[in-house]
Amino acid sequence: MIDSVLTLMQIMPMDLPGDPGSAAPPGIGERVSTLLSWAKWGSFAVAIVAIMFLAARAAIAHRQGQGFGDMGGVGIALIAVVIIASAFGVVGALQ
Repeated sequence: MIDSVLTLMQIMPMDLPGDPGSAAPPGIGERVSTLLSWAKWGSFAVAIVAIMFLAARAAIAHRQGQGFGDMGGVGIALIAVVIIASAFGVVGALQ
C-alpha cells in the first residue's frame, strides 16, 4: 500500500501554484483603509467617553459615601481598549 502511494507521488506532478500575494482589488484598498481608520478612531472615542463616564460615576458615588463599587466597569472599559487596539493591530498587519 505504501509503495503504491509513493509510486503515485513520483508520477504525479507536484508543481504547486505560487503565492498570489495579498493585494486588494484596484480601487478598494484605499477605501477599506479609510473605513478602518474611521472605525478605529470612533471605537477609541467611545472607549474614552466610557472611561470618563465611569470615572465621574465613581466620583459621585464616593462623594455620597458609597465607595468605589463601580470600578469594575473601568476595568472592563480598559480591557475593551486593549481588545480594540489589538484587533486593529492584527488587521493592520494583514494589509
